[in-house]
Amino acid sequence: MQSLKFYFLVSLLLICNPFATYAQDGNGRVQGVVYNQNGELLSDVNITVTDNGDSYGTATSDSGFFELELPAGTHSIELSYVGFETVKRTVTVYEGQVTKLSIILNSESQNLSEITVTGNPSLTQSAFANTKKLNYKIPGGVNITNLDKFNSQRSLTLKDALGAEPGVIIQEFFGSNDQPRLNIRGSGIQSNPQQRGVLLLQDGVRINQADGTYIIGLLEPQAADHIEVKRGSNALKYGSATLGGVVNMISKSGHNAEPLRLKLEGGSYNTYNGAVSTGHVFGNNDLYASLSYNQSDGFREWNSSDRLNATFNAGHKFSSDLESRLYFTFTDMAFDIPGPLNRQQMKSDATDINPGVNPPQSIGPNVVKDKPGRESRAFRIAQKTEYQINSNNSLQLSAHYQNLDDTFTYPITVGVKHSDSNGGGFDVRYSGMLGKHELNAGVFSSFGQTERRYFVNEGGQRGRQFADNSLWAANVGSYLNHRYAFTENFNSVATLQLVHSIRNNTDNLSNPDARPFYIAPKDQYGTFSAPAQSLDQSYWGFNPKIGFLYENESSFQLYGNVSRSFEPPTFDELINISGGNPNKSPEQFKAVELDAQEATTFEVGSRGSNNWFSWNISLYHSRVANELLTATELFGISGTTRNYPDRTIHQGLEAGLSFTLLRNLFTRSGDKITFDGSYTFSDFYFDEGAYEGNRIAGIPKHYINSAIEYSHPSGAFLNLNLEMVPTDTPTDHQNTLYQQSYALWGARIGIHSSNSINFFVEGNNLFDTTYASSYLIRDKVTDPPPQPLTPDEVTTFIPGSGRSLMAGFCYFIN
Repeated sequence: MQSLKFYFLVSLLLICNPFATYAQDGNGRVQGVVYNQNGELLSDVNITVTDNGDSYGTATSDSGFFELELPAGTHSIELSYVGFETVKRTVTVYEGQVTKLSIILNSESQNLSEITVTGNPSLTQSAFANTKKLNYKIPGGVNITNLDKFNSQRSLTLKDALGAEPGVIIQEFFGSNDQPRLNIRGSGIQSNPQQRGVLLLQDGVRINQADGTYIIGLLEPQAADHIEVKRGSNALKYGSATLGGVVNMISKSGHNAEPLRLKLEGGSYNTYNGAVSTGHVFGNNDLYASLSYNQSDGFREWNSSDRLNATFNAGHKFSSDLESRLYFTFTDMAFDIPGPLNRQQMKSDATDINPGVNPPQSIGPNVVKDKPGRESRAFRIAQKTEYQINSNNSLQLSAHYQNLDDTFTYPITVGVKHSDSNGGGFDVRYSGMLGKHELNAGVFSSFGQTERRYFVNEGGQRGRQFADNSLWAANVGSYLNHRYAFTENFNSVATLQLVHSIRNNTDNLSNPDARPFYIAPKDQYGTFSAPAQSLDQSYWGFNPKIGFLYENESSFQLYGNVSRSFEPPTFDELINISGGNPNKSPEQFKAVELDAQEATTFEVGSRGSNNWFSWNISLYHSRVANELLTATELFGISGTTRNYPDRTIHQGLEAGLSFTLLRNLFTRSGDKITFDGSYTFSDFYFDEGAYEGNRIAGIPKHYINSAIEYSHPSGAFLNLNLEMVPTDTPTDHQNTLYQQSYALWGARIGIHSSNSINFFVEGNNLFDTTYASSYLIRDKVTDPPPQPLTPDEVTTFIPGSGRSLMAGFCYFIN
């Protein structure tokens, strides 16, 4: 990583050097691009604005670009050019914000439509307003998060981006580096570490491998313009049919990115982060590039991490109706795993790590000796082409390829797992309208080959190899979505998805009857027999959905739907490793047969906004069959996965609310106090069977995020925030051991504006609360040998970070 750090710094200097400081005095800004009806850029178009005797004017550049600084409010804008129709339109300018326009002028001889003004100048890359409009046509729970907030807050992790969103619970798992547990409606939360149940996308392109697993740290929020979260079956068009749905990071393009943006921040635990990006339009071409690097020593011992991410996309307009875009992403990340502690260890010193078996103080693992951690390097390339057939019909084609080199060093109980994966896929999507009918249809696919090898962990290094598997996964499916407008305000939506999934596992080890195992105290090897573990499995999913959406003229929406979900197991669940302990490597290796997890979900909800408040509320009830449960064994490292043979229930409430408490407290120009809050209620329990009536371990029943903020028209702000789990949460399915409730207070102060410089100072966990941010999930916490101990003395809890301080600034040119 040292050479990568050097390249990062050199690249940052090269990108920053050509740009000069640019000051901005206006209250708002309009930026736009002007085309003719053939998609050709027009230079020297006269643009004038006259309001109340004040006049503003400019002309488009050689690249068809123009820019105006205007007072906040509504203005009349006029565009004139010889040989073209002169047109007028109104444009609303918001204080401290940039309004983006894409304008088409028509030749006087053509007599076509007067002008088209839109906030989405790229066909392939959706702007925030366009994403919001499309998602609000979905009769179900969605989140749209604008990442402009990153200019004036910490921006290291996915939790920084989505931690306050309703229905999204992100639990720090390895001590505040970016490898958290992501929960949406309980899907995949049982995996350890959590790495399935949600489809992760970058610009609509899969990050998940074909078997459904993902490395969540490959998502880089700093490279995104905004994020869309489609909860549950609201993500069927992307090929996802899980309870969790989709998280899609949408990058900026050259049309809506700043020519230069630089973000630097640093703080507690030697944490540093730097990100630089640039966006440009060159005639019919645009490009966006970003580079980021962060590192931290971490809150605990053996807790360091670093990550380098480079993202690039470039688009070309062949005409106003046809655009193609190419994407490149490279990520290199590594982090240490400090492991779990028992309750007493956590209370005594939450920064500590386990030194091995020393009852009753510790039953392992031996983090000091085994040095667990993960190193992952991923390269992705993708292409997307959008053809606007006419005003009512469009076609999108996309394809992607991904290479992943991943080494996961577990404690000796499991060993070292190395995966070399190559995968890809393609998607075809059609959208059309005819009268009251809107049709969306498509096919999707993903394929992946992984060469996976398992080695003994011998003092933190690869020892002898005990498994060698070739893993092939494929998913091929189609979907059809029909929307019918009974009236202007009431729509019905019906969706069908059919998907076929393959999970083939071939055991290539030459001596499966003499697999090596290692006894660390004796420093000697033995052998165990596990015959060839080859097993091919396939799954079919038929996932219908029907729903309704009512919307009135005052931005009030009411919706409801019924849907089916489908989630086949991943290779991490289809291959079980067990039989080890903190002093010995595993002696069991087995391929297992599992069914796909399925569910029927009922959902109702509402969303809307006015000048004072906005809301986003969903209620859902899922009846789950064959739920995939992974339970960690006593020592907290290895585990086995099974289908629960009886019904389980996932139900809950996802509520977000924002409103203005007070306006014009000290000035007449718009200072205000606002409140933002989210509440996620997760009632997950066993409805039948051996655990009937027990809560499913892994998710807090109540999760609250709230913030109150004072903001001044100058951009100055003061934010006080609270993250709370108000009740204890079971860590095992028999509900014998609980994560204790906690409340974490934070504060942030700074300047947030559309001017050149934003800065902030942020404090988290201000009262230095000791708490478990996450925990290992078991069937039951048994009394460990060699002497009777209590469940509290079993290593279960992952300590959350203590008090921390972060400061940073963001400089950009509009």
